[in-house]
Parts: sequence; C-alpha cells; structure tokens
Amino acid sequence: MRGYSSPFARAYQTPANGPFSSGPFAQNLVFKPTLPDGFVLCGEGGSATEESLAIVPFSDAPQGTLFSMRLFYWNRRSDNLDDAVWLAVPLIEVLCSVSNVAGVYGSPHLDNNTRVCDQITLTAGSVGLSGTIYSFGAGSDLPALVTCEIQGARLLSFDFQAVDPNGQQIANVANMNAWWAKFS
Repeated sequence: MRGYSSPFARAYQTPANGPFSSGPFAQNLVFKPTLPDGFVLCGEGGSATEESLAIVPFSDAPQGTLFSMRLFYWNRRSDNLDDAVWLAVPLIEVLCSVSNVAGVYGSPHLDNNTRVCDQITLTAGSVGLSGTIYSFGAGSDLPALVTCEIQGARLLSFDFQAVDPNGQQIANVANMNAWWAKFS
C-alpha cells in the first residue's frame, strides 16, 4: 500500500467509559469486539493497514486554551474473532494549544468558532522514525500537524482532555477534536 493516503476525516472521542472518563487519566483499556463511536477501523476491513496518520487537532475553545490528545492502537488478544478481547496500547500523548485561526481558509469543515492548534508538544510516547511534529509555537497562528507511525494497528482511538498550564486535568470547557488521514 505504498503511496496510499486517505482524505482527512474527523476523529471521535472514545466512549464515555474511555481513558479520560474519570480521575487523572483513569483508564478502562479492554473491550469486546463491538465498534462503538470513537474507534477507527484501519486498512481494508482491518486486514491491511497504513503505516502512518497525519493529525490536525482543533477546538472551539478560546485562543491559548490547552488540551491533551491521546492516540491509542488496539491489539487483539485472541484468535477467536467472535469473542476477541482487544487491549489498548497508547501511541502518543500531545499537548495542544488553540490558535486564533478560525475556519481555516474558508474550509466547510471548520466554522468560524472552531480553531486549529498552533502548538503541539509531545508529552508521552513516540511518533516513530518517520513521524514528525510540525509546530511553530503558541501565538504563531500557523496550523500545527503531527504525523505518527501506527505500527500496523487495526483499530485506533483518540481521546481529548482539557488541561491547565501544568498539564493537570480540568473540566472540559469546549469541544476538542482532530482531523486525521491515513497514509503510507
């Protein structure tokens, strides 16, 4: 699948009982094989997968608001497809700062109240050898992007959490999300 890429799609948060559901990054990381909202099946029916994701986080929060975004891949722990158990493996966690750029050049996908991030900082995990963070810093108002190797994952999930300047979890005051595209 060399050279393949998909159009950008909107990410969805993991279900209400997902990793950011309670406490400081409390986690419920095992589930049975139904695909609730917030999970992305990669590749052709999940059997062949791309090598990387490009991710553009955004929010409707005011400029300078910080949030954490985590990306998980899910690894099947059973050969029995009817009763497989999947285990979440964290790939990356990044700290995102909301820019003043709203609507992104007239895009129909972001309204005038939604802003991309202008700073992304890796706080945990690894983007891999071919992954990169394109970020010009808070206040630059230049859209930031992260590319991340997904290690042949069949299922992916994102989750988002508002944080204070010290990285401590706070109540979500805005919508947070990301565009993502698969490529190899």
